Amino acid sequence: MSEEIRYKWADIPAEEYDKDLDELWGELQNPDSALSREARDLGIDVKPLRRLDRKDAISLRTEGEGFDPATVAIVVALAPVATETIKALTPIIHDVWKHVLLPRILRRKGGQALVPKE
Repeated sequence: MSEEIRYKWADIPAEEYDKDLDELWGELQNPDSALSREARDLGIDVKPLRRLDRKDAISLRTEGEGFDPATVAIVVALAPVATETIKALTPIIHDVWKHVLLPRILRRKGGQALVPKE
């Protein structure tokens, strides 16, 4: 089951987030990368994710219209593909997003880049 998290739009195109996610996901594919070591240090086993395409594990899109941050959201879908394998990996995907990828993106884009939308 997919979990969707909505964030306030910070005037950063979704393509920029996609690019960062692709780069970070690529780092996770290397067991010796700093990102993989960071995940291991946090107790997250990313090995099962190495056979997944990033967009099958984490995808994002914009929702809404216009240029007003109040009406536009960045939607991050965790485990958007409903296969049995991905359903089984959803807890790992969630932990990787929350504890590894999101903090890295916030460091790159600034702390207000992905603020949860209420």
